[in-house]
Amino acid sequence: MKNNELKYQWLIDWHIVNETDYLLWWDNNLEIPVNRNKNNYFYNQGKLKRTRNACVLYGNAASLWYTMDYEFSEKELLEIVDLAEKEYWWKEDKWMYISKWVDCVRNYWNKKFPDRKVKTFRMTIGDENFAQALRNNYRIVVWYRTCWVYYIDSQDDWVIQWERFTDFHWWHCVSCIYKDWIYIEDNYEWTKKYNEYLNNKIAKLKDSWTFFPSAFIYLKEETMTDTIKDNIDLDAAKEMFDKWYWNWLNPREPRSRQEVMIVLKRILDSNK
Repeated sequence: MKNNELKYQWLIDWHIVNETDYLLWWDNNLEIPVNRNKNNYFYNQGKLKRTRNACVLYGNAASLWYTMDYEFSEKELLEIVDLAEKEYWWKEDKWMYISKWVDCVRNYWNKKFPDRKVKTFRMTIGDENFAQALRNNYRIVVWYRTCWVYYIDSQDDWVIQWERFTDFHWWHCVSCIYKDWIYIEDNYEWTKKYNEYLNNKIAKLKDSWTFFPSAFIYLKEETMTDTIKDNIDLDAAKEMFDKWYWNWLNPREPRSRQEVMIVLKRILDSNK
């Protein structure tokens, strides 16, 4: 097995997967703001010796850098590896559960950039959260069991045609994005013929357990001020402010009965 892992660096033994990583997915609808970023970055995990088997590092980093429009340096990627080894007990030949890598990458970023913190959520491939995240322009962390047939299918014409695969021996972590169709964004830029390929069958492949159901997203951890700004209708807000109707609380928060009466009184007073 180890010889295969070193020779075929995009493939990893899937038996180390913690079953809770795909049994405990997120059930609630998330508020997912539109991601305005259009800059994308691609890396080759095999370029650095210490990351050649760290597909989960690159799958998570890809989701994070696309949310934050940030290009990681090799030094920073190796700093994340250092953190994984020191605090998450990761070793190159021992692997680490995907949920631990999510924690590791998020915690690295939040410590390095305390003024630009992110939060992570688990979702299920095919649910409304997943669909909304794709529509709103996010790279989502996904992972799948793989085999030679899947690899060949992705590389012969950059389109996944098959809807069922068998004879799994490894698993792999990547990210996906929506551009009219769903594309897999792999971690082998310059070494794979098609590092990006179309996979519009991801939901069906989830049902047959080629893709694991759980997926992960990185969102900005906005301050209350940021949240208020993002939800303000500026024209309506200016009018409400000019008329002294609005008390400048978060427009999405429900008003108390007392606040409603104060607003009504202001409106009545202004119309006298």
